[in-house]
Amino acid sequence: MAALVTLVTGCIFPKAGALPPPLTAVEVARAQARWPDASETTLATGRDLFASHCNACHSYPDVAAIPEDRWRPILAKMSRKAGLDQGQDEAVLRFILVARAGSAP
Repeated sequence: MAALVTLVTGCIFPKAGALPPPLTAVEVARAQARWPDASETTLATGRDLFASHCNACHSYPDVAAIPEDRWRPILAKMSRKAGLDQGQDEAVLRFILVARAGSAP
């Protein structure tokens, strides 16, 4: 029975990870190349929101373990659960996409 629970939860929940560190100046510049309106402040806000909301119900996800194209639908669902507005959701998404690129092997 324990093996079944492990198998099921392993398929449903992403691999746990640590809270990504604050973005470096190089990562902020990479974000600004992708999203011209991105700033160090908005990306830090995204990290702060990730840090304060994304482990309320589960462990932090390993941001590099989830493909980039899956993040938007995941965040759409999780942002509603966390009570984030569209701007906050976008800040978290941008932070995650930049952080995952910096942590990919």
